Amino acid sequence: ILLDHHNIELTHPQRPSSPDPPPEAADNAGGSRMQAAASPRLSAAEAAIKADAEAVFLLPDDHGSAAVAENRVILERLDAAGVPVVLLDCHAGPAAAGLPRRDIVGLDNYLAGLEVGEYLASRPPRKVLMISYRDAPETIRKRFEGVAAALGGDVELIHEAPETVGDARVAEVMDRHQPDAVIGKDDGVAARVLRHLYQRGFKAPEQVRVVGFDDSPVAAELMVPLTTYAQPAEALARAAVDLAVARVADPGRPLHRVSIGGELIVRASA
Repeated sequence: ILLDHHNIELTHPQRPSSPDPPPEAADNAGGSRMQAAASPRLSAAEAAIKADAEAVFLLPDDHGSAAVAENRVILERLDAAGVPVVLLDCHAGPAAAGLPRRDIVGLDNYLAGLEVGEYLASRPPRKVLMISYRDAPETIRKRFEGVAAALGGDVELIHEAPETVGDARVAEVMDRHQPDAVIGKDDGVAARVLRHLYQRGFKAPEQVRVVGFDDSPVAAELMVPLTTYAQPAEALARAAVDLAVARVADPGRPLHRVSIGGELIVRASA
C-alpha cells in the first residue's frame, strides 16, 4: 500500500564480497572522494539523484570508520542535489564523526533490550552473554544497555569481528564462558548458538536459553524455534514515509526522531 500510494522504489544494493573498504574511503574519513564503481550504496544514491527522487530512505552502515566515511559521501551527494534523507534504524555515524543529523525512524532498541532482559530475569540466569560484532553500532549498544539495566548489569557483551562470528568461533566463546542464557545481536548469531548447543548435546532452553533480535524468517523454522524480539516493520515504514512527506512539504521543519517499540516473540528456545 505504501509503495503504490507514494511511488516508492526499493533499491537494495549488495555489499561488496570483500570486507576491505575501497582505498578512497579508507584515505578520506572526512569524505569528499569515492568512486561510484567501488560502492553499490553510492551508486544507488547517484541513481536516485538522476531519477529526480523527492526523498531518500537510507539504512546506514555504521560498522567501522570506512562505512561512516561512505555514509558521509552519500549524504554530501544527496545534500548537494537537494534531496531530503530519512535515516532508518540508526544515525549515519557516531556524534564524534560530526555528520549532520537527519530525520530518523527506528526500533526503540533500549526498550527492546530492557524487555528481553526482564523476560530472562523472570527466571534469574546465572551467566548471560550477548554476542555482537566488534565496533558494534548504536543500535546494538542500546540493546545491550537495556538488557544490562534489566539484569542489574549482570551481563557480558562479547565483541567479535563480523567475519569471525561463525560456528567455530561461537563454539569457542560458549565453551570458554559457559553461560546459561545467550542473546544474539540478531537471529543469525542466535541460530549459530543453537546449532552449537545441539552439536555439543546441550538442550535449549533446559540448559541454555537463547534469544535473538529481528524475528527474521529463519527464527520460527529452526529445530528449536527461536525466541526473538520482532521489528515493528509496518509501523516503522509508515513513520518513515510520514517524515519524508513532511520534510518535502516543509524543508525547514525541526528534525524528528521516531522510536517505536516492537514485540517479544516467545518460542521454545527461551
